[in-house]
Amino acid sequence: MTPWYEHVTIPQDSNYQILFRDGLVASSTPDGKYAITSPNMSYVPVPCWGQVSVSMKADGRFGMEDLLLWPQIYDANVWETLTQDDMQIASSNIPGMFIMTPARLATLRKHLADLHHDLEERDKTNPPNSHLRWLYMHTAASLECLSIVSSSCNLKRQFANLEQYYCMVVACMTHKRLFSNLDLTAPPQIVCPDLMGCFTTSPLVAAHMYTAGVPVWYMQLADSLVTETKLDATKRDTMWKMTKRWWQA
Repeated sequence: MTPWYEHVTIPQDSNYQILFRDGLVASSTPDGKYAITSPNMSYVPVPCWGQVSVSMKADGRFGMEDLLLWPQIYDANVWETLTQDDMQIASSNIPGMFIMTPARLATLRKHLADLHHDLEERDKTNPPNSHLRWLYMHTAASLECLSIVSSSCNLKRQFANLEQYYCMVVACMTHKRLFSNLDLTAPPQIVCPDLMGCFTTSPLVAAHMYTAGVPVWYMQLADSLVTETKLDATKRDTMWKMTKRWWQA
């Protein structure tokens, strides 16, 4: 059977403006059912594939499959996993009970203050958003809970809860900024490498992401690709071999 990538067209015009369904790079899912292309990225990350079991880990998070841990813009230094150095004994009279250290709390409070400032600036030029305010309220409440005496296990879980709400606020604000007045007829924005992006099987979502400058990987049934789909021949062979190794890893 002819490989799926032999069905697509290699553009001959160097000035050709690629569309959302075209690919600077291509790969496929492990079972070969879907072809994955991206109109604005030069690699294909390995997605979580198939049925996945999600459970809470020791750090209070739910592992790499927890979508709430993947905001659009993420500061890994702020959300380093809590260690015993980030906790101090609450009282010598209460063994095994801790609170977060003042230094770590001060860092988190600064980031929350910056987030509040961004919300206030947004409200100056946009109608107030009740959902954003609700998320921020829970973010602030989660931070205050870190000052409450608790076990080290509960402190880690509360820290993960704060992280999730903070990430949701950031992701929601980024979404509103990018898509509130998006014009699909306009040329696509230059892709922003700070954004997480997404996999999608929806042509409409792929078009929106591409136009907004968000990294996007478009998944299509391999046997439904049309010859109008363009693929960059200079990237295909190299990236095809690389992504096959990624799948095996």
